[in-house]
Amino acid sequence: MLAGCAHDGATSVPIFGAYFPLWLLSGIAGVVAAIVLRVVFVVVGLDAILLFRLSVYISIALLCGAAVYFWFLS
Repeated sequence: MLAGCAHDGATSVPIFGAYFPLWLLSGIAGVVAAIVLRVVFVVVGLDAILLFRLSVYISIALLCGAAVYFWFLS
């Protein structure tokens, strides 16, 4: 009944011999993906026609961050 309270520790990924929390790695990946897509949108000209830019880029960062998180969990 208390199996949900078991402490297994945070999910971590070994990078260069150090263990980084997976949520931190996925958050950084989401922000980097949003920045890269913003540059692509500006070059293509799509950024000028977006109505809610902040919402679009936050959504992109969340989707990419969640994708990286679930990719490492599987």
